[in-house]
Amino acid sequence: MHTLEIPEKGITLELPESLGECNRQQYVDVAFYLYQMANKEIDFHQFKMLSLYKLLGLEYVKDSSLPEEEQDNKDANLLMLSALIEDFFHKDEEGQVKDLKLDFLHNPVPVVEFEKKSYYGPTDFFQNITFGEYLEALGYFYKFLNPLEKEKADLELLEKEKENLFSRKLPYPDFESMMDEVNGRIEELKRTIYLETNKKSRYLRELFAVFYRPKRRSAAHLDNPQYDIRKPFNKYKVFQQSEKMVQLDPGILYGFFLLFFSFLSYLDQAQIEIDGNVIDLSLLFEKDSETSESVPGIGMLSVAFSLAQSQVFGDLEKVERTNFWKVILHLYDVKKKYLDEKSKLPSTEL
Repeated sequence: MHTLEIPEKGITLELPESLGECNRQQYVDVAFYLYQMANKEIDFHQFKMLSLYKLLGLEYVKDSSLPEEEQDNKDANLLMLSALIEDFFHKDEEGQVKDLKLDFLHNPVPVVEFEKKSYYGPTDFFQNITFGEYLEALGYFYKFLNPLEKEKADLELLEKEKENLFSRKLPYPDFESMMDEVNGRIEELKRTIYLETNKKSRYLRELFAVFYRPKRRSAAHLDNPQYDIRKPFNKYKVFQQSEKMVQLDPGILYGFFLLFFSFLSYLDQAQIEIDGNVIDLSLLFEKDSETSESVPGIGMLSVAFSLAQSQVFGDLEKVERTNFWKVILHLYDVKKKYLDEKSKLPSTEL
């Protein structure tokens, strides 16, 4: 926390140094501005100023009655303080802002009240989620993060193909026919990309709906973070639930996306201690260079099928209902044994 003092007014203010230090309302507010910035509705300077006002509880006054010199000093001080918002981001060696710091695993918004109903999310460290929730959430996460990658690549190839037609010196009827075909495919892809891009908010809602569900009737509020008070997860109801949340605050939706992003980044490099033994989870996850260097790959669906075949936890449906961490620790044990056995084999030279 940054501590800011204004001696002449006897005021002391605290400013979070990262998204993870924000309280619930601060987190939702800043996440909303991050969402607006991601959608290019505001620029980085506006993001910093808006976040500063919210985090410090300041009220923006459009028509100030302050003398011009005093107003200029106030604006200069606010501009200087807004630089502290850059601490929410990683910086390169030259001090330039890069990506947002995602280094928290507690859920800042564990419960959401919406339309007179309470929706409960995952506990800290996602300790109460099932493997099925995790698998389903990955799909919506990647759709939001990198929608239509294949379509965009195909569009780029078609644009190049269109350029090449001019240099092939084709007879006019053939040139016109091929150009019409390429243009038709380009327009179809552009329309698909436009329509799907507008669905991005839907992917946020669906990701949220995977994890946030009403409380079970028989559930008790226990301190055990692995105890799940939520209704059982049903992947066939995700879209239906997400459509009910169209009016939910985008700051809550995008805030949860950032929490899940932070969780995935953690899994990719996590080292946890169990019974005095350090477990390195990076053995299980491969980074996906096509999306983000800090996000683990998504080859977990094949893992679910393999587990179902081995019957360690039962069939596929039972695997999906098993606690996520129980599955992960089993996978680690299997992978570690495999690597240990592989290291004992004599190396062969070609």
